Amino acid sequence: PYYQSILLKLLPVQLQFDELAEQVNLFAIMHPISYGVVIASGIVVLLLCFSAMVSGSEIAFFSLTSQKIALLQDDKNYPLIHNLLNNPRRLLATILISNTLVNLGIVIAGSYITQNLFEFTHHPMLSFVVEVVVITFLILLLGETMPKAYANQNAIKIAKLTAAPLSFLDKLFS
Repeated sequence: PYYQSILLKLLPVQLQFDELAEQVNLFAIMHPISYGVVIASGIVVLLLCFSAMVSGSEIAFFSLTSQKIALLQDDKNYPLIHNLLNNPRRLLATILISNTLVNLGIVIAGSYITQNLFEFTHHPMLSFVVEVVVITFLILLLGETMPKAYANQNAIKIAKLTAAPLSFLDKLFS
């Protein structure tokens, strides 16, 4: 009797949820989550982290003043940082190429997730809008804005952290 009274109270909520689900299905049909979607989601997370690192390094390296660079002279990464800063155009090119490739990977994986998770049969334009809005939001917020704000406050820390990966990318692209 007690459980029946709780179930009777929840029944209108369940009906409302079912109606909402039907309305959502008018726009898109959601497929079961596959291993491919899970793997692609992991790739997106990994690429967003890499995008954040590269974007943060841009602000970190180009905001290093001569006083901050002097503080780094005893650090083990100083030679790497010094070499990267000796050619700022090349450093910027490395950062921009890396970020472009990573963001392209995010877009491709995000598109794969959207196409394999949802079916927008009756509204194909909605698929495009969802992909563009969600992926752009993720890249701008998590891959650009937040890392740059953090790197602006922690330039030395980020420069030390990203010197080795950027040196590797610099050699890879040259």
